[in-house]
Amino acid sequence: MEIIILGSGTGLPSWERGSPSILLRMKENVLAMDMGPGTLRQMARAGIPFYRINLVLITHFHPDHINDLAHFLFALRSPAILGEKGPVTLAGPVGINNFVQLLKAMYGKWVDFLHKESKILEILPGHSFEFNGIAIKSCRTFHTEESLAYSIEIPGKGPLVYSGDAAFSQELLMLSKGVETLILECSFPDGTGEEAHLTPQKVGILAKEAGVKTLILTHFYPEVLQTDIAMAVRHTFQGELILARDLLRIPLR
Repeated sequence: MEIIILGSGTGLPSWERGSPSILLRMKENVLAMDMGPGTLRQMARAGIPFYRINLVLITHFHPDHINDLAHFLFALRSPAILGEKGPVTLAGPVGINNFVQLLKAMYGKWVDFLHKESKILEILPGHSFEFNGIAIKSCRTFHTEESLAYSIEIPGKGPLVYSGDAAFSQELLMLSKGVETLILECSFPDGTGEEAHLTPQKVGILAKEAGVKTLILTHFYPEVLQTDIAMAVRHTFQGELILARDLLRIPLR
């Protein structure tokens, strides 16, 4: 069981960091958290067939978090994998169904689900649902009108939280309380962009107040990469700290 960082960057093109996407790989489930451009290619580089994904969690509708979804739906129709793939559940904020309908209006049957048990779930802030024994909760993140963070509780393992893009908030803090692993965006240096994004000092404060064991930071813009992210976080948070990079694999203990 592991976390795989497919893309640790943003919407800005970078040879080193792809757009946001993270896999949570378990024995019987493969969860994709966001699907930025290039997600499927990164999966190929990681040696994981894209058709093994059975749950996609979308945090919000900015292009760097969702634009490979059309590629994913199109690739699922390949005759070469018809005997390999199972149903897919696509979950996201209110509006995700309309997003897929707009894709269908443009691409027609080429982005239709072929498996009859595939489905789309629209998640309201604060609501929860279960998928194959995995409990998933959500909260608002105040990045966009619809943006959500997710708590994922896996039987036999400690829960983890993925923020997507987020401002510092009590909602995100409460969702993160006591989790084993917290995956937060860390977009800009302290003092910039804080109305809609997290910064090194903010993630350190949030992780400390939440009492998490492991903090994984991702979604780095070039500006924050020019600073000492770890030093800024260490002013408050003393637990395990991991700065994400593309194709990094993190075992879940």
